[in-house]
Amino acid sequence: MAKHLKPRPSRPGTVDEWQAGEIRLWILNDYPTYRIFLAWVENFALKKKRGKWNRALAIQGLRDNLVPEALRRYRKECGGHMMGRVSWATKHAAAVELLKDMMADYGLRNVRKAGKKRRRR
Repeated sequence: MAKHLKPRPSRPGTVDEWQAGEIRLWILNDYPTYRIFLAWVENFALKKKRGKWNRALAIQGLRDNLVPEALRRYRKECGGHMMGRVSWATKHAAAVELLKDMMADYGLRNVRKAGKKRRRR
């Protein structure tokens, strides 16, 4: 391989189980981040009740939105040296574990009735 061509990192990469577990624990134990997590749970429950639930898109949403937000908050509070760079595969593994937690702990049902809220006049 020529020196001027850098090898592209593989998208899946390797999963760092410690980092994935730390991200999951941070989301579940840090109150502001946990409140965001509960909003995701409620949103997924509504989607499931309406019949628009898609597991792959749920994992993608958690991986691309909730996990990076948790990482920003983690680095701000604990310092960036603890976590370092987090691969795509590690973020994906953390999102899958969070979705499993949602399914087991919350069941994604009976959060609130699906439909629009009535406006008070």
